[in-house]
Amino acid sequence: MGRMQRKQEQQRSRSVGRRSGVIQGQTKKRHHPGRWVAAILGIIVLVIVLGVVFFTPLNNAVRTASGGNDTVADKAVKSAVVSKLESAKTGNSTVDGAIDQVESTIKDTKVSAVMQAAKSESSMTSLLESKGMNSTQASAAANAVYSTSALDGVRSEVAKGNWYGVYQQAQKLSSSQGVDLSSVESALMQQ
Repeated sequence: MGRMQRKQEQQRSRSVGRRSGVIQGQTKKRHHPGRWVAAILGIIVLVIVLGVVFFTPLNNAVRTASGGNDTVADKAVKSAVVSKLESAKTGNSTVDGAIDQVESTIKDTKVSAVMQAAKSESSMTSLLESKGMNSTQASAAANAVYSTSALDGVRSEVAKGNWYGVYQQAQKLSSSQGVDLSSVESALMQQ
């Protein structure tokens, strides 16, 4: 009789356990929302990191697919350059007029053309001529830009369309002591 009672007791406890959602020896698993939040945050961080790492190739691919037209990032870079130039105005009508002309040229020139000009001196000369410089001025300006070794890093990054790299090179250039850009300035002032 002892055995029979134990068997009945076990069956009763199993049926009670099943009704309450608990099987003998097991408890209900709780879902921890913290794990899901951590997983989602991890995925977001991964997407951001991949976006930063692959930004330049993606931006260049979009530019190429659109037939060389400027991308959203290109327009943002142009806007930043124009606003930087705008802040450099002095009130001198000659200087401000030259800055306005440069701003207008930047807005009207496709980034793909600038990237191409950063790859070779002859391409830069052609671009400058197409923007209103005579051939002598354009050739002198392109030669000055290409013969100034301090600009090699900036030119290389522009040719790749790597705007963050351009920014880094420009920061490096502005913090350098003893960089001589007088030949570029004089070639550009002969306009």
